[in-house]
Amino acid sequence: MNASARLDELIDRLHDLHKQQAEWVQLLQCTHELYVTLLEMLSTNAAQQVVSTAPRIAVIPPTTNPSAQQPTAPPQPTISPAATQSLKTSPLLQEINERIGIHEPSLNERLKPSATELADKLSHLPVADLRKAIGINDRFLFITELFHNDYQSYEQAIEALNVCKSWEEAWQWISKHLLPRYAWDANDTTVQTFYAVVKKRFSSK
Repeated sequence: MNASARLDELIDRLHDLHKQQAEWVQLLQCTHELYVTLLEMLSTNAAQQVVSTAPRIAVIPPTTNPSAQQPTAPPQPTISPAATQSLKTSPLLQEINERIGIHEPSLNERLKPSATELADKLSHLPVADLRKAIGINDRFLFITELFHNDYQSYEQAIEALNVCKSWEEAWQWISKHLLPRYAWDANDTTVQTFYAVVKKRFSSK
């Protein structure tokens, strides 16, 4: 059986073992045989390239001098790290992965869970200054709908809430100074957004 037929046989066997949910030992053994076969094919291909590109050497008849240097055997072809790396990224290996259902995650896929986890953690961190926690659009919305276009009153409210030590203290200040003055509707979306931002200021306290 030539190397190509042996390779097809191993790929099919590994695919069948994967579908049958075989033991890891069987999968590992089959994968090892597949790896060895690929290395042999690569070594054979490298040897053929060495032979085809070898320069012609004149044949010198042996001398009768016993001290003459004996001819040395031609160097054996070796697999360079670059060749091994090319094997890992070769279309042949990619085809094998596709046939047995192996998916190598990309760098973005490996980093995506970490980035999502980091963003989730940062979203729960408290903010030291409400001014930095409120975006431009929300600030314009709060001033327009909650503070009746009174920018100075909005700034004074943010400054007072920044001084509060807890959400309970902030809520007491809102109930005493803002609710009676502006008659906010607790069910209003903008009001709820404003409360959520203020609560975030004390999320871990």
